[in-house]
Amino acid sequence: MNRRMRLIIYCAFIVAAFLVRFTIAVNNEPLWYDESFSVVLAGLPLDRLIAATAGDVHPPLYYMALKLWTGSNSVKPIEMNARFLSFLLMAVCGLIYARLLSRLSLSETEVDIAMLLYMWLPGLTFFSAEARMYALLCPLLLGAILCLWRSESPFISVELAYSIAGGVLIGMACLTHNVGLIYAPVVAVSAFVFRVRRGVPTRKVIYGLMLCAGVAMIVYSPWAGVLIQQTAATSKDGYWNAPPRGLGTVAYNLYMALCYGITSTGPDSAAMLIVAAITTAGVVFMVKHDYEALIMIGGVLGLMAIVSYITGTGVMLHRALLPLNFMLIIGWARVIARQRAVAVPVAMVCAFGAAFMLANGRQSANYDLWRNLPTQTGDIIYANNSAAVPLLIYTDMPIAVAWQDKPMATGLSQETLHAIGIPMMRLDALKWQRAWFAWFDVPYTTEAERIYRDEIISAYDGKLVWSNHDPFFNSELWLLQNGTHR
Repeated sequence: MNRRMRLIIYCAFIVAAFLVRFTIAVNNEPLWYDESFSVVLAGLPLDRLIAATAGDVHPPLYYMALKLWTGSNSVKPIEMNARFLSFLLMAVCGLIYARLLSRLSLSETEVDIAMLLYMWLPGLTFFSAEARMYALLCPLLLGAILCLWRSESPFISVELAYSIAGGVLIGMACLTHNVGLIYAPVVAVSAFVFRVRRGVPTRKVIYGLMLCAGVAMIVYSPWAGVLIQQTAATSKDGYWNAPPRGLGTVAYNLYMALCYGITSTGPDSAAMLIVAAITTAGVVFMVKHDYEALIMIGGVLGLMAIVSYITGTGVMLHRALLPLNFMLIIGWARVIARQRAVAVPVAMVCAFGAAFMLANGRQSANYDLWRNLPTQTGDIIYANNSAAVPLLIYTDMPIAVAWQDKPMATGLSQETLHAIGIPMMRLDALKWQRAWFAWFDVPYTTEAERIYRDEIISAYDGKLVWSNHDPFFNSELWLLQNGTHR
């Protein structure tokens, strides 16, 4: 079978696999918090969109792309419209990945196995059906690698075009997620090794990478100043997550990053340990054959561990490491090709993980309550933190976020809330006749917020209307009955 026919078959399988995901997961279920944040920002005027992202922790490119997509696309409802962009982006990743695999020293069997693993990797299953920037980050980084992992061309125009294209894609990746700044130097080093090993003159490789770096810096330069502010805010607040407190925590995060791509269970499970063993064996094979892929894995993980430890921020997130799953697949494919029995536990874990992601991977959200509330003219929603952002989509009532004697730990900065259009005020400073007090207890909820909650309920004769409790997201709705119109 020739290469073109194999590529056609790969494309057919990718489309089939993604259609299954689309049918199951890219449906009309409500957007959860992070997705709602994406949709809300995409609906803002461009100046407010940029201001909102400047006060947050991510650059604006994905939100701008989503704005263009939802504004020019007639797919309804908004849930399917927003998620369908991620679906298309992750499907494109498969085509880029197929081309990338052809540039490495893999047998046809190893390429086949790698593509099959790609189709049902749990992390990809989830993020191909979620309206978030990670679906854009992956094709940009893989596209940059594809441009830079190339052999020598006799035409200088081709060399220049690939270097410039690689720089544009890396710059765009940095404008999609700040973790692109960690990937950029690792991509460059891996490209240097790839080309020098294939006989390209070292000076020529260096000149090409310098051009690539210059273009990337030009593309990213409009956002470079904002990065300093975001870094300071992230270091101070810990990016909503418990920051690493020692090398042991960093090591645990690295372990989870290596294994997350193919399973979603805890580290004490036998399946996780099996995949960890296969991952280790795969890395050993890559030492011999695929230095470039190994540099990608080790370099990114190492830099992220250093950044996490120095800044005290929890950047070791499986979402930011999603592009590394593509590299790990190469090692897994090599192991399976040499020992076919290994395919059994990998397939079982992959099937379980993908099924779990499709069935339970997303945080549950039900906003029918807000559509059916017996509201009156002048009612407002008062919430204790920015978990109220989805309500901008699912209710027309005015929303305000609690302000005590100082800004609450809302999860979003005051600048971002202002740009979105949610005021941050004390309840007694608002004009209202009746208030629906939405209480959200999430991992970053503070004890000060809980004290303020009790004060509000006591002062305004709060009546509990609805409650929902789960391990991650406890929520309650109170009707404050003795408010006075101001």
